[in-house]
Amino acid sequence: MAEASTHSGAADMEAVAAGALRAAAETITGVRARSCRLLDVGAAGMEVRLDIHAPADAPLPGLAARVRERVWEAAERELGLPVAAVGIHVTDLVRDRSGPGQEVRT
Repeated sequence: MAEASTHSGAADMEAVAAGALRAAAETITGVRARSCRLLDVGAAGMEVRLDIHAPADAPLPGLAARVRERVWEAAERELGLPVAAVGIHVTDLVRDRSGPGQEVRT
């Protein structure tokens, strides 16, 4: 039973970390974080893979770079996770329909 409890604890910690990293990504205007996965890549640290929805009118390379930087900083400074890489995958573009909370997928 102790093994299951340990596994559950690790999964809980990963879920908390993923939530914190999604929140960090969403501090970039217009970004909505979706799936966040943490992969242990050994001595190099963790690889973070984050899917986001991005504003349709945003220059994607610059936006991805800002999200990557913010997530990397949050992982290392706030969570104490050594990071080997942060991969950002834009899964959808969203345009704003002039009302709060009204997103339209494109």
